[in-house]
Amino acid sequence: MATGLIGILILLTPCTVLDLRKKKLPVIYIGIFLAAAVVINLVTGRIALWEMVFGILYGAVFLLISMLTKGAIGFGDGVMIAAAGAWTGVVFTMTASIFAFLTAGIFGLIYIKVKKMDRKTKLPFAPFFLFNCLWIGVLEWITGG
Repeated sequence: MATGLIGILILLTPCTVLDLRKKKLPVIYIGIFLAAAVVINLVTGRIALWEMVFGILYGAVFLLISMLTKGAIGFGDGVMIAAAGAWTGVVFTMTASIFAFLTAGIFGLIYIKVKKMDRKTKLPFAPFFLFNCLWIGVLEWITGG
């Protein structure tokens, strides 16, 4: 899993910085990372093909949600989740994204209460996804899982 954690850091660190600064994700960079993950996994067999395919499809669901809701979830967030799914597989990506949405929701509620912001304020998702990928990756590394 160390390789997966390094790949996630390479993907999500620049995404987090840009999402915090501009609330935009570099879709081209993420797309290149996704393609590289597919090639690396096909060549090395690092994760099972079905894990990778379902990881990408899981991210595609968020792309569809982004299009149907006119950006309630950012398009870049969907591509980012798909790329993470290509790199780590569906189980890790699904777990990390669910916890990221929960963390973002709790943060958003606190933020609304403390800052008196409104519910329509958009939060950058990449920092929450990075945080949750890291702690889940570290837990897997510690437990050998």
